[in-house]
Amino acid sequence: MQSIYGNEIKETFSELVSAEKLHQLAFVLTGLRLAVRNVSLWKIARPWEVPRRKINDSLLWIVREGTFSVTVADKSSLLHGGEGVIIPEYTPHSFSFAPDCTAGKVFVIHADIFPNSGRGFTGSLSDYFFKLEKKDVLFSMLKKAVILRHVSRETAFQYARNPVLEILLECAEKNMFHTDIAQVDDVRIRCAMDFLCDNYMQDIGISDAAEIAGLGEVQFRNLFRKYSGSAPAVYLKNLRLRHAAELLSGTLLPVREIAAKAGFNSESYFCLVFRKNYGLTPEEYRKKSFNL
Repeated sequence: MQSIYGNEIKETFSELVSAEKLHQLAFVLTGLRLAVRNVSLWKIARPWEVPRRKINDSLLWIVREGTFSVTVADKSSLLHGGEGVIIPEYTPHSFSFAPDCTAGKVFVIHADIFPNSGRGFTGSLSDYFFKLEKKDVLFSMLKKAVILRHVSRETAFQYARNPVLEILLECAEKNMFHTDIAQVDDVRIRCAMDFLCDNYMQDIGISDAAEIAGLGEVQFRNLFRKYSGSAPAVYLKNLRLRHAAELLSGTLLPVREIAAKAGFNSESYFCLVFRKNYGLTPEEYRKKSFNL
């Protein structure tokens, strides 16, 4: 399009990026919610092995030095320096040294990563393993995040969102995400999801979300489940639990105050649903987070 001021044309660069890649990048930037809850650098030496296990958050495991054998679900790979893996919550995985490796260093990042659609992050990935294109820059950023833990854990975790986001964008460049799960075609349900995501810390309920959508509660529940894969009450509860988990691992606020800040009216109910979801009491979860 020519400018009205003279011989100027706005360049679109549309020929440089495919439509699929644009969807991938948009999915990471607008279709995912991200909260880092721990970042550290492990120095590992034999004997060492992590047997097959599941954990209740997403794990990014990035090799700085050495070679490691990693299995996620039914896929295995040898990871060298500058290579890593994304392990979604509750996905079985294991780690061990490669046969010819005796020591190494690994950046370990725990995070809550979930699509705005409400579906699990597991279904978002077409692959778990990746190779960093800008490893030196990202290693420097991750190192700074580890250093910032000496100043403030909350500051460190906030800063660590930057390299994690860059890593996810590099994965998007490799078409590693199923972007279709984030698409909610019904504008009424999108508005309701936005309302829940923006107000879950307040005293709101499903009737409020249904009103925002302009739907009766029964129709709203049915459509919400169709697009998100979960009932609206479960979606709201998970938003609150994830925020509570972030506060538990990033602050020293009392559990009672965290329950209130996350939108729970009852501390006892909060403790009950938290343990049911994470397999730990809030106090146990905090202790485990600070000892990672």
